[in-house]
Amino acid sequence: MTKIHPAFAEIAAGTVYRSPAGVEEVAINPRCALLPQGVLACSFMLQSGFGVNDFKPLFVFSRDGGLTWSEPRLIWPQLVDRLSCIGQISAIPGTDSLLFFGVGCPIDQPGEIYWREDIRGLKQNQLIWARSDDRGETWTEPETVAMPQAGSAEAQGPMLVTQDGTWLACYAPYRNWDPAAKVELNCLMQLRSCDQGKSWNFQRIMTFAEPESGAAEAWMAECGKDRLIATCWHTNLAATGGDFSNKYALSQDGGLSWSGPHDTAIQGQSTALLTLDERKVLFLYNQRKKGEPGIRAAVIELDNAGAKIVRDEMLWAAKSGTRSDSSGDHANWTDFSFGEPAMTRLNDGRFVLVFWEKGSSGQSGISLRVFAGSV
Repeated sequence: MTKIHPAFAEIAAGTVYRSPAGVEEVAINPRCALLPQGVLACSFMLQSGFGVNDFKPLFVFSRDGGLTWSEPRLIWPQLVDRLSCIGQISAIPGTDSLLFFGVGCPIDQPGEIYWREDIRGLKQNQLIWARSDDRGETWTEPETVAMPQAGSAEAQGPMLVTQDGTWLACYAPYRNWDPAAKVELNCLMQLRSCDQGKSWNFQRIMTFAEPESGAAEAWMAECGKDRLIATCWHTNLAATGGDFSNKYALSQDGGLSWSGPHDTAIQGQSTALLTLDERKVLFLYNQRKKGEPGIRAAVIELDNAGAKIVRDEMLWAAKSGTRSDSSGDHANWTDFSFGEPAMTRLNDGRFVLVFWEKGSSGQSGISLRVFAGSV
């Protein structure tokens, strides 16, 4: 049997941010974007504890490929007491401009929660986006994008700027706290702008057969002109049962239409994508349940007929998937010990992986690994 050598070799390890000693907080949702001249930008969120509605977006940058980072600063310091924002940055290729996309939720009182387990829903929020044209030095105020249906939203993937300049993003509908609101949960939605955010159109990317299921930590990538892939963690939103395998959908016309959902046959938790070339994307996911816990990367090869996984390997091994040995299902999200991986390829071919960690001791932070790759 031919031995398959790892596609990634770790060459450096470090941190983007580490919580100060004695500070109980959660640092999550790191996302990087590569700017001209090789400047690496990274956004992440801080909150006072899992489930608390006080997300604060921060921004840092590195000029040496992620080995050292600037001091973090708040993106919107004027909003920290009024609006809880969770989102992520992406770059407009070839420019100094960055986009922020995610959700914003009003803060009515300090320490309030944003998730109710009895309803299994999110406090009412809104899709938001913003822009910086000076490498993150200044940002526009968050702009709201009205959703076409009732409910809240989960939006963990960055805005995608395609080769023809179209802005695309995806989100998953969630219940809000209104028991009378009828929310279609079992779908992944797309929003699209052809005029740089002046107007938006919505459509479905995929619809699941299970009505009490949904999408989480979904992501989109372009693989050659007009060929797109969207992936998600297919979650079980019913009171019982475990999560499903990760799903994906494909578009051959720049997101105007989609086929799917298709099954990856991977039982992972979360997804992130990185385009490798016109035929391949890297699919990152957490593994907290099946075998060794950690962050894995699978290579997906696409053509006009569909997609197939051609390799799957461990990038980073964790000591444990959860802090108190819970199931690792979506329902146990407040007990996870790591998550939300994202990868960026530098101009010299190296790959930078970022993800969050929170140990049983309470220490929280954004970790980083640098790889030489041969994919």
